Amino acid sequence: MITRFRVRYGECDPSGVAHHSSYFLWFEQGRADLLRARGVDYNAMEMSKLYLPVVDANCRYIVGVKYDDELELQTLITEQRSRTVRFESKLYRGGILVASASTYHCLMNGDGKAQKWPELLVNCFMPDADFPGSKAGT
Repeated sequence: MITRFRVRYGECDPSGVAHHSSYFLWFEQGRADLLRARGVDYNAMEMSKLYLPVVDANCRYIVGVKYDDELELQTLITEQRSRTVRFESKLYRGGILVASASTYHCLMNGDGKAQKWPELLVNCFMPDADFPGSKAGT
């Protein structure tokens, strides 16, 4: 999934460089866009007492980005296990990789316990290479 956007003023420090915390908001948007494209209604998941908290996150910052830079975010699912999923993100400015990240999530029920993927969702969270009709990066 590709998400395109511009760096907003409020995402930057006083010198106009994007603050490191903004990247994780962008990665979250990429995950939301990917899941929406796969037919996942995250609000409905939460109403069903299913949650997908981040249990591990990392980011490698390669080149800084500034206010109003046009960015392209590629988001993929790279791993799915019985209760977990890993998303990988690559952020580009003009075709140049500026950051790469991964987030690892565990499906939890309303009691905060790890939950196996329900049948209705298991296929929605399969890795991109295995997802029907998916082309990595689109």
